[in-house]
Amino acid sequence: MDADYGRNHDRDGAPTKAFEPSLYVWATVMSRPAEDRAIVDASLKALAFDSGPPLVCDEPAATYERASDEHGRLAVSAATSRLGLGDQIRLVPGHCDPTVNLYDWYVCVRGNRVEQLWPITARGALFQMKKPHGATRETGSGHSSGTPALRSPAKYVASNKARFFGTTREVIVAARMLE
Repeated sequence: MDADYGRNHDRDGAPTKAFEPSLYVWATVMSRPAEDRAIVDASLKALAFDSGPPLVCDEPAATYERASDEHGRLAVSAATSRLGLGDQIRLVPGHCDPTVNLYDWYVCVRGNRVEQLWPITARGALFQMKKPHGATRETGSGHSSGTPALRSPAKYVASNKARFFGTTREVIVAARMLE
C-alpha cells in the first residue's frame, strides 16, 4: 500500500486498516537547519509525488513538507527530537507504481534481514505501439528514430540504461515480504 491508498477511509469514515505499507524508500537526515525542520536525501528523483507526498513511517508526527530534485524538507515540530544527522528513516511513497519505476531492484526484507533481491526489469521502459495498417507516421511515444515498435522489457532496459537519469540506481527500495 502507498500513502495515497492509506488516505482512503472505510465505511465508518475512519482511515482504512485493510492494508498496511509494504514498500518503503530509505532516506537519510542530511541536515537539521532548525529545531522544527529536517532535510532528507530523498525527493523528486527518488519518489513519485503525483498522488501526494510520502508519509514518514518511522516518525509519524513528522510530515514531508516540501520537495526539491534531491532533498526533501520534513516538518518535525510535532515529532520527537530523535531525528538527528545521519539517521535513516523509511518513507512510504505517495504513489508506489511510478516510485518503483525509478529503481533497478527491490530489496526484500523480513524483520531486519535482507532475504532477496528482485530485479525491476522494465524500469523506466516506455513501449511504443505498432503502427496501424496504412499509418504514415509513428504513433505512441512520438519517436521517429526508426526504433522497433515493440521490444522485450529486459532488452529495452539493458540497451537504454544510460537514458534513465544518467546512471543506474543501486538498491534502495525496500519491500517487506509477506510473513
